[in-house]
Amino acid sequence: ARPEIFAHREGMKLSSILKSDQILIDTNLNYAELTRVRLDGKDEYITFRPSEVLEGLWDMELGSRDILRLHKIAYAPEKPDFDRFKNAVLINGPVQFPGLYAWKEGMKLSSLQALASIVLDTNQVYADIVRPLPGGKSQLLTFAPREVAAGDFDLELMPKDSVRFYSMAAMEEAKAAAREKPVVQTPVGEAGLVAGGAAGDTAAVAGISGISAMPPPAGAAAAGTAQTGNAAASGSGAAGLPGSVSASAESQGFYVEIVNVSGPVAYEGPYARTPSLKLSSVVTVDQMLSNTNLDYAELSRRKTDGAWEYLSFSPRMVLTGEFDLDLRAQDYIRFVELGYMPEKPDFDRFGNAYALLGAVRNPGLYAMTGSLPLSDVITTEQLLGATDIYYAEIERWVPGGRTEFLTFSPLAVLLGEQDFKVFPRDLVRLRASETSVTEHDFTRYPNAVLISGVVRHQGRYAWYEGLSLADLVSADDMLIDTNIDYAELRRRGFSDEAVNSFSPKALVEGAFDIELQPRDLVVFYPKYFNKPVTIAGAVQENKVIPYYEGLELSTVLRSVNLGKSIDTLKAVITKPSGERQTVYLENYYRKQSASKVILNAGDSVAIEELLPEENLPVVTVRGAVKNPQTLAYSEGMKLMDALKSAGGYETRAYPYGLVLIRKTAAETQQKQVDRLIAQLEAASAAGAALPASTDSSLSSAAAVVANLQIDLAVQRAKLGSLRQLYKEGFGRISLEIPETLEALAGSSSNIMLERDDLIFVPTTPSYVMVSGQVADQNVVVYREGMTVRQALAESGWISAEADMAKAYIVRASGRLDSTEGKRGFLWFRPTILKYSLQPGDTVVVPSKAVKVSVAWSYIKDGLSVVSTILTSALTAVTLLGL
Repeated sequence: ARPEIFAHREGMKLSSILKSDQILIDTNLNYAELTRVRLDGKDEYITFRPSEVLEGLWDMELGSRDILRLHKIAYAPEKPDFDRFKNAVLINGPVQFPGLYAWKEGMKLSSLQALASIVLDTNQVYADIVRPLPGGKSQLLTFAPREVAAGDFDLELMPKDSVRFYSMAAMEEAKAAAREKPVVQTPVGEAGLVAGGAAGDTAAVAGISGISAMPPPAGAAAAGTAQTGNAAASGSGAAGLPGSVSASAESQGFYVEIVNVSGPVAYEGPYARTPSLKLSSVVTVDQMLSNTNLDYAELSRRKTDGAWEYLSFSPRMVLTGEFDLDLRAQDYIRFVELGYMPEKPDFDRFGNAYALLGAVRNPGLYAMTGSLPLSDVITTEQLLGATDIYYAEIERWVPGGRTEFLTFSPLAVLLGEQDFKVFPRDLVRLRASETSVTEHDFTRYPNAVLISGVVRHQGRYAWYEGLSLADLVSADDMLIDTNIDYAELRRRGFSDEAVNSFSPKALVEGAFDIELQPRDLVVFYPKYFNKPVTIAGAVQENKVIPYYEGLELSTVLRSVNLGKSIDTLKAVITKPSGERQTVYLENYYRKQSASKVILNAGDSVAIEELLPEENLPVVTVRGAVKNPQTLAYSEGMKLMDALKSAGGYETRAYPYGLVLIRKTAAETQQKQVDRLIAQLEAASAAGAALPASTDSSLSSAAAVVANLQIDLAVQRAKLGSLRQLYKEGFGRISLEIPETLEALAGSSSNIMLERDDLIFVPTTPSYVMVSGQVADQNVVVYREGMTVRQALAESGWISAEADMAKAYIVRASGRLDSTEGKRGFLWFRPTILKYSLQPGDTVVVPSKAVKVSVAWSYIKDGLSVVSTILTSALTAVTLLGL
């Protein structure tokens, strides 16, 4: 309050001038300095606590020229003057009262920590003391503030000690910064660190600018980087605390009394290694996060001889008190995330663990203290809905560098029928259920049985002593199409295979059983030679129908009760190849006698409801009409009604060539063509043999037959392609349409329409077509009054093989016109050459029939019929403009 000079008198005490009226609110009561100036120049420097003087606990006699200096609270010069005022201790970090404190003999860390009053953000598991030693070196001591506060740990302070506390927030910032910078790892061989014993087992340190977390052993940080994002940072120099160590630990020569922790935990960083520090001090409930693996963690430890030892442990067992151990200086604890499973587990170092892989709820590594029963590993909590409960594998390392392969049944383990030991380094692999398994690697996993064929549960089964066929197959496994009278057991030896048959019916009834052996293959066969046909969907009960040749859709439909009216349903037929066919039931039932839907083995019939706008009854009018459109079909609709609704003819319309395509007739005509071509192929096979006689009289016939065979092959190929090319013209109804709608109204051509009819009114064509045995099959420009003779002349006339007597005309109206059955004057037959042509007509000149045999005559007649149908379709396609 009043800086001043006091007159010195003999026996004058410090307490006589340092009184309460001199103390301000911000006066430091824990540190003050007294400088005693001597005449010989050897000044004396003393530190003391003003609070003890005021309370009468300490005093001293003053001398002349003494200088007393009081400081503010938290007095901490940038560089403390420990060379003069050596009896002092410095406190840094997140405390309420940092700065210099006067030291005295017997001063304890606990009393100083209480005076400094640490804050909530202070790291409670790590703090340190830097203690200068002779020779310019220093000693580093670590402690846990929480243990000091609880009275579990204490030590005596020395002059010039620097006590450093650390902020949790500052540590998180330092770790974040370290993650963004390259990490320089200290190689294990260069670290030069040995484990400390008690808190006083320390060594010298030179030039400390901070402290780092203990570098993990080689490989540990790298492994952590792959699994946890900041494991490498935690093992780096800057991750643990503020400041960094740029050189190796050996070059600085200190013992690091810390335990380093990294991984997905609440606090990553160093723990002060004190005598009371245990693994349970680190593995606490508040440390564990939602993604912390509670079944596996790693501890790397430096032994007294400088070598490393490695241990894996279960944090869960530490939390429950089943496992604990004393921690040593330089221990490195690495936590991992849930499901941690490196591509290759490091069993060479962390060998006290096993791996659980595949279709399990919590895959990954599991720490173990020794062998444990398989039943402790395979639990109901670990199994998924998709886990194969009949087959699993264990890959086991055995001494000598060999690997042993075992199989087991998870279901048998759960039921207590099978159990054995799981050892460290085992890889326990559970598989997902498979619909069918036909192959298995018996060379690695020989203790297995395969079941395949028509049975509910196909696949692999783990074999164990006493396993029988009845254990694997029950009555519920038999499907509706399983052959219950015959099945096979194929027993595979190392050089041969024995096949034994048995009755599945007798097996499931308990009449007999078969004890299985490793590598057995059991095959079940279908009841039917062909796969059955199934029907499902909008039916009261799904059915499986045995297949037979010629099975028709109507037969399958009669076997079920439909859930709704037929006018709202369709049948979707799915072939085994994946091809789909849709049949609308209303249409199908109306034309069933004319249209058959033949099913194949394995077809699947699904009865489905129609979509809102699906399969509506319509009539389509297109072409040279005033308003082409799709009309709603109604019962009793006639051709004139549809044309009138479309606005009538345009001026360029050609009513004579009107094309009416009827869907039902198209399907019938398509099938007729297919049937005729199939019959032609069968007949040609029967009549293709050349005469076997060597009679020279037959040689000409043989040559004719050979030529016919060549001609037939060409014709078949041609017809097959034309069938696809002209299929749009199938189903034409031949009509003689008058020029006007008024004339059509009273005409016989004003026929009743059907749903899905297509009406096309062409424009007047400017051509006629010539086809068949002519020099040049082409389109001839039409001229008024043109005759067949003129059209043939413009096509290069007929060929030598032409049969003019059977030539005919396909009129644009769709009708056929020829001289067959017509008589001319007296007995003369009229000639088609004089027939007049109309625009769009087609002249067809067939070839002469060679009477070699009945078979060949039949073939030629069949070809003629197919050619006529296709020619008529061609005319329709041409008028349609397709």
